[in-house]
Amino acid sequence: MKLKSFRVTEFKSIIDSNEILINDIGCLVGKNEAGKTALLQALYRLNPIDQVNTDFNVTNDYPRANVSNYEMEVSEGERFPSTVISAEFIIEDSDFIEMGIDPAMLPEKKITLFKGYDNIDYFTLSVSQDLYIEWQFSKVNYSEDELNKDLIKTIINCNTIKDFATINTEPFKGVTQCATLVEFITNIQKQHPSHEIYTKYVAPIVPKFLYFDEFYQMSGMVNIPKLKSRVSNNQIKDSDKPMLGLIELARLSLDSFDQIKETRELLNKLEGASNTIQRSFMKYWSQSSNINLQLDYREGKTQDQEEFRSGGNIITAIRDNLHQVTTMIGERSRGFIWFFSFIAWFSLQKSKYKNNIILLLDEPGLTLHAKAQYDLLNYIEKELSPYHQVIYTTHSPFMIDMKHIERINIVEDKGLDIDEIIGTKVTQDILETGKDSLFPLQSALGYEITQSLFIGPYCLIVEEPSDLLYLTAISSILEKNGRVFIDPRWVITPVGGIDKVPAFISLFGSQKNMKIAVLIDFQSKDKQLIEGLYKKKLIKQTNVKTFSDYLSGKDADIEDIFDNEFYINLVNSEYKQDLAKPITTKFLNTKIPRIILQLEDYFKSNPLKNNITYNHYRPSRYFNENLGKLQGALSEESLSRFESIFKDLNTLL
Repeated sequence: MKLKSFRVTEFKSIIDSNEILINDIGCLVGKNEAGKTALLQALYRLNPIDQVNTDFNVTNDYPRANVSNYEMEVSEGERFPSTVISAEFIIEDSDFIEMGIDPAMLPEKKITLFKGYDNIDYFTLSVSQDLYIEWQFSKVNYSEDELNKDLIKTIINCNTIKDFATINTEPFKGVTQCATLVEFITNIQKQHPSHEIYTKYVAPIVPKFLYFDEFYQMSGMVNIPKLKSRVSNNQIKDSDKPMLGLIELARLSLDSFDQIKETRELLNKLEGASNTIQRSFMKYWSQSSNINLQLDYREGKTQDQEEFRSGGNIITAIRDNLHQVTTMIGERSRGFIWFFSFIAWFSLQKSKYKNNIILLLDEPGLTLHAKAQYDLLNYIEKELSPYHQVIYTTHSPFMIDMKHIERINIVEDKGLDIDEIIGTKVTQDILETGKDSLFPLQSALGYEITQSLFIGPYCLIVEEPSDLLYLTAISSILEKNGRVFIDPRWVITPVGGIDKVPAFISLFGSQKNMKIAVLIDFQSKDKQLIEGLYKKKLIKQTNVKTFSDYLSGKDADIEDIFDNEFYINLVNSEYKQDLAKPITTKFLNTKIPRIILQLEDYFKSNPLKNNITYNHYRPSRYFNENLGKLQGALSEESLSRFESIFKDLNTLL
């Protein structure tokens, strides 16, 4: 079961967050005090792993500016207690297998959960009543008796619970042969299908939320008797939780420290837990490789700090093999402690709940170095997200993956609008956010671009490096022949796909003395995105060009500007060693728009040798490397189409 979206209302700084869409990884970006933590806290209380202090409290949680009015309206019956959190989950095929019910019985394949200030769990679940009745009836064992015929006929004709309400079972009560059917009808009359299905089958597989923030960081030494006392009195500190994780990973309990009589057995168990955490930790910690985790157990001494004098203490130490020194984990950097504490706590929860956990990480790795933040992002991507959905908050550009813009939700406190409190809002539309909220995105995208791109005062945005190669090569041919070529003031900038174009324009188009034009592929499905570039005033409509403009409005990539025969010959030449036989146009499905898609379709049934995959960059590279011998094969129509593109672009300067 996966979380699809959630919404928070009337909680702390939030009046109405808007719907927040979540993929496998969700990133909530915003400046300090924007309301990011409140969003996670509200979601966590919907179905928390730790049931302590998870109720909503009007006094502490309701937006302060309106709390008096709210309490009065509720007490006078003018309104119901507010819903704080609603979340929609998708029920997957594997869930139906686990529940053992027919997927057709839940036609919408989703469930929405709610919780508010009355701290009662609510849900909406659509159940097909006729299939539910049929399923329940299939489990009834009844005799094929003459007396049952009328009841059976009546049951079969009922498609809803309301139909059953009209059945009069009085004439059949007390008749032994009819007892089973009468009991079935009576039970159905009392039941509500959605409640029955949710309680018995769906609720047990709803994912638990695990919340983790900087207060969960463990200390270097914990006194067992005092920890035991805090657990028994339900007074566990957040910083105790990672240590409890380590203890359980060692297959110990707090009572077992008194029960184990052999020191060696205790140390062996602690060493096993150390090794488990060590492997997970070091795989994604690149800051230092010469360290080892050591869990030790020592009885308190009279000169220890007062808390540790009586009873046994667990010591969590790190051995630095490079500097030949051992220090308690509490003496390490805060970033190191955070990363280690999280892995310890999470390892315990995973052992309990397997993959049925959604992780909520509040400002993860805030105190980590930029490279270590990259390690953490890599850990989330490779180790966590394949098995768990992860939602995290951040204002660090190094915790934002610009390759996955769809994961980013921007959190901003809108404050007041005239006399109305707007509060925290969440959006994926960067046009609706202020410059402070955009700063982490600007930094992240700027960092990514500076790694691979050059930007000039006249920036021509294209999608892929292959576009850059074709345009510069054709321009040189046209220039050599005394025809119109692309003005050298244009800096051609590939941004890595059409989905990156709006973000690039928004973040850099407002800079002074920068003129931006766009030359991109066109597919019908992208029409709305392309029109949005100028309708949202990101860029003038005249500055948006597509290859479709030069091919009578058809779906088109830059490869379609060439004649199909010419481009196919490029592919044949570049992949000569990898093709079973040369490609010709008669082998391609010309009903498919765009030559690139036609070739991809062809390679599905005629794969390249040695598991090589078709990459449209390679023909562009081949074209550039063999420009001298290939330019004569270019048709006049192709050159004229490119010349028209360059004429239009040059008029924009």
